Amino acid sequence: MAESDSNLVPKKNAKSVIWAYFRFYPNANGEPQDLTQPICTLCKLCVPAKDRQTTNLFAHIRVHHPAEAAKLSPTSSAAGASGGQPRGQPTMSAAFAKSTKYRPGSERWTKCTTAVARFLAKECIPFQAVERESFKKNLTTLDAQYEPPGRKYFSETAVPKLYEQLRGEIVNELKEANFIALTTDMWSNINMSPYMSITAHYVSKDWTLKSKCLETAFTPESHTAAVLAEALQDGLQAWGIGEEKVVCITSDNGTNIVAAVRDLKWPWISCFGHNLNLAVKNALNKEKNKTDRAFGVCHQINGAFSHSWQRRQQLRKEQEQQGIKKPLSLITDCATRWGSKYAMTERILTLLPHIRRVFADDRRGVGAHYQPLAGKM
Repeated sequence: MAESDSNLVPKKNAKSVIWAYFRFYPNANGEPQDLTQPICTLCKLCVPAKDRQTTNLFAHIRVHHPAEAAKLSPTSSAAGASGGQPRGQPTMSAAFAKSTKYRPGSERWTKCTTAVARFLAKECIPFQAVERESFKKNLTTLDAQYEPPGRKYFSETAVPKLYEQLRGEIVNELKEANFIALTTDMWSNINMSPYMSITAHYVSKDWTLKSKCLETAFTPESHTAAVLAEALQDGLQAWGIGEEKVVCITSDNGTNIVAAVRDLKWPWISCFGHNLNLAVKNALNKEKNKTDRAFGVCHQINGAFSHSWQRRQQLRKEQEQQGIKKPLSLITDCATRWGSKYAMTERILTLLPHIRRVFADDRRGVGAHYQPLAGKM
């Protein structure tokens, strides 16, 4: 061919490395005349590229210019036309392997099942979620060869296995700990069923402070000192903790739990947060004639908004109109949290101008009832 390399033009927007060795005859506009007829810049031969694929181009370099082919990566030498990605046909065995589900008990199946079980346990997801179509489709998208077992397997085998594994690790750490501090508390669920929680605090052998909730045990018996003392001892025995390791136990000031710890002869430390809450409540009670009116107004305002989503929505709009990007919500105090009354009062004072506008715009006349109260704060 009489044409020199200077008269040939490269392919525009070429991504494959193979185009560094091929050019095209230009048209009147200086662009490639025929993209199916690339010219090798090494030997000046025309190598047909059917459908603008690069398979023949790689083959030409590999056969006729092996030194240059050696410079290409293995992935590039098998690449196709779309951005240099490999385009080989999969073998029949490989195709069947991709369509075959993992055998239950195999290494990959076990790894996937353990990951699902850990997700269910950590996020408190119902076991029946694994049988829902949306959940199965998500797993298929991530790995088409994995088919999860039913919820019975997770509830009776996979999750209990994870629990036993974690329990064993914690038991070993507790055995290595020389001193252990405990905290305990009684609480009730939404159905008012009573439970006792026991948490262990210790320093690991690498000097890391750790806290592990050992159990939350159902305690249906009358919560006498004897019953609570027995529950504490049972909790320690279940985790292999000797009483000689217990340096102290912390609880609230309930007479039954204090008596139980005293009967066990364990060192006892009263809960600082509980004492602080009592101190704040006692201080407020001494000023009851001064604080009751203010707290009463706060409770009425909170009640007016908690029973009306329209007012809450209007309160949000009032803040947005004033340029507040993240509107605030009202806060309700809690009897067991000493700082909640302060947070409630502070939030109402912060939102007071917006609250007044909401009450003033209330078409049902409720605003006329609350606006004088807000004005006295």
